[in-house]
Amino acid sequence: MRVIILHPSEPNAQTRAALEDPRFDQRVQYVRGSPLRNRDLGSAAVYDAKAVFVISTGRTNNPMLSDATCLLTVRIIKTTSPWVPVYCELNVPQSTSHTWADWDHLVCAQDLKYALLAKSAVVPGFSTFIANLLTSSSTSQHVNLARLDPSDRKWLREYTRGASQELYCLPFAPAFSKQFFSVASHIAYVLWGVLIIGVETQRTRRRTSIDQILNAGNEPIETRAKNLAVHQARLIGLVRTS
Repeated sequence: MRVIILHPSEPNAQTRAALEDPRFDQRVQYVRGSPLRNRDLGSAAVYDAKAVFVISTGRTNNPMLSDATCLLTVRIIKTTSPWVPVYCELNVPQSTSHTWADWDHLVCAQDLKYALLAKSAVVPGFSTFIANLLTSSSTSQHVNLARLDPSDRKWLREYTRGASQELYCLPFAPAFSKQFFSVASHIAYVLWGVLIIGVETQRTRRRTSIDQILNAGNEPIETRAKNLAVHQARLIGLVRTS
């Protein structure tokens, strides 16, 4: 998969270093241009993209202006290429009321931050848990517990085991299509060490609608459902937790 970054300014030193990294130099391309110009959108191949991510400037003295630029960009893309899914990130909650932009998926950075902080007050460590799920890590492979103080080994062992988990969305096997969610979760955990936390289903009407249900309980799993699974990041396949 190739990634194209469209930005009106030249890349800074940090971005240039990332673009020259051997892991990304053949997969990431930087295009200087404005997302508000159709010609520049064409240069970035937006019309053939599998998805477009419109990200508001985080560090700015005028977050409303940055959000306004994002909203106009989303609207232009959805007007010229309605078939392309658009993921939009905005800074302030006030900007989320402008549904005329017609985004497919929306994240408000401020809302998300406050929601994580509020949840962390009820469930200590929740924000760290979410952050670790959203990143890939091989921390547990590089920590030598034997060299640590015995009082630190237990919590660090638990933390590194949790930090090495990853979140994936995978299609269900046909054998699970008529199973209850609780039964499928038990089987996956016992046999493969996979923790199923939810179900994602897709419905096509005027546009594709994606529904995600966490901890679906005793609801049956549809044939086209996908499961959100957590498994060890160290291996490609499914891993036992024991």
